[in-house]
Amino acid sequence: MARYPANHKTQTRERILQTAGRRFRRDGLDGAGVASLMSDAGLTNGAFYAHFDSKEDLVGEVVAEQVLRQAQVFEDAAALPDGLERVIDGYLSDRHRDDLAGGCVSAALLSDIARSAPGVRSRYTGAARRMIDAFRCLAGLPTTAQDAVVLSRLALLIGSLQLARAIDDPVLRESLLAESRRSVRLLIDSDRSRGDPTRREEHS
Repeated sequence: MARYPANHKTQTRERILQTAGRRFRRDGLDGAGVASLMSDAGLTNGAFYAHFDSKEDLVGEVVAEQVLRQAQVFEDAAALPDGLERVIDGYLSDRHRDDLAGGCVSAALLSDIARSAPGVRSRYTGAARRMIDAFRCLAGLPTTAQDAVVLSRLALLIGSLQLARAIDDPVLRESLLAESRRSVRLLIDSDRSRGDPTRREEHS
């Protein structure tokens, strides 16, 4: 009987999550069945059910895990003096626009998630709450800033990237990304001003 290291099951699960995440972001949630997903991971169909009850279970896990990874990016960037600038420039960049498989799960799959089972949407929403908190901190917004306000700034990033991916006019999509970078910075600066009485006096 083959002997596996103690963390073999954890490593296998992570392998499935990562390969499925890339395939889903590239081809959509309906773009591959269990057999194709497991083939991507170099595993058999039978191994799938040792980790997940169904494809829906896998989708929910992938979506939540990828959103939490995005939140971690924001949290790490918040520790840097120019973290917000790096995130905005990196998110709304040509490189990210062209990297469907490795990019933001929200930009790649929001429309698919909206049509998914309630369990998938619930797991996305739960993970998105941490993403909201992380971006609030990254943007330097007060803790009193409403989730809807923070989410609307994230929506500008996500929606702009989605549009840039859909547009095939290179001049227009470059202009869109540049204008979106400018707009989100202006909005966040305005949000900060409203949350800081000293800055409100400076702007009055």
